Amino acid sequence: MLSNLSRRLVASSLKMTTTHFGGVANNYRTMSTTGFEEHTLNISEAVMKEDETASFVGILGKSVSTLQGMGPKSTELANHLGLKTVQDLADYKYFHWARSIKTLSETEAEGGRLEGSRMNIDKMVDKAYETKTLKEIVNSPVAALQGLSDKAGSLLGGSPLDVTTVGDLASWKYCRWAEAIVVASKYEIDSDSDSDSDSDSDSDSDSDSDSDSDSDSDSDSDSDSDSDSDSDSDSDSNSDSDSDSDSDSDSDSKKKNSTGDSLST
Repeated sequence: MLSNLSRRLVASSLKMTTTHFGGVANNYRTMSTTGFEEHTLNISEAVMKEDETASFVGILGKSVSTLQGMGPKSTELANHLGLKTVQDLADYKYFHWARSIKTLSETEAEGGRLEGSRMNIDKMVDKAYETKTLKEIVNSPVAALQGLSDKAGSLLGGSPLDVTTVGDLASWKYCRWAEAIVVASKYEIDSDSDSDSDSDSDSDSDSDSDSDSDSDSDSDSDSDSDSDSDSDSDSDSNSDSDSDSDSDSDSDSKKKNSTGDSLST
């Protein structure tokens, strides 16, 4: 026989075990409700560990420090440049300018500008760089971009960012990663809203089904009514026809009798 103390200890142990396994089961259910368990894509080498399970949309508003390689010093320098979030990096206009210049420079032929050409990027670069070729601008300091101060150029070009030229800014991986995340976020499905959409679709389907059923029922009812009406009409017509026939028969009989009486007389 177990003493009261022993029974209490056993009961307590069982309760703790049940609670533990219940918690594990709840955690498992929580981890398995995203709806994307079979997906394998990831950006594990671009974001910090704690953000690897976030959606693309969820990453946009996070600090630039969520990108791997953006340590405290880099984050501080980026913040001084007005780049505080991943979205800010993606929208950084000087990055877009630099990338455009570099991309176009790959199509530039040496001495290929024809007389009368009006092509220029004067609102994108400082006065001293307006007459230079695209390839020359790519190799120029980032401060060659109009509006980007020498101080900002020093922040970008200093350690640990090391973005010294227009070409460096065009290839700066943090802006490229951020931009790619923004594009991906625009085509990301939200599992919750997708589920609601399916529910609405099912509801609409049921409604259409009920409507079709009611329509069929009304159609059958109308058909039956028309059938009964036609039947009654046919019956009345037959009845009138029989009555006319009987009347004609009586009339013929009377004529015969009258003729018979006349001949007899």
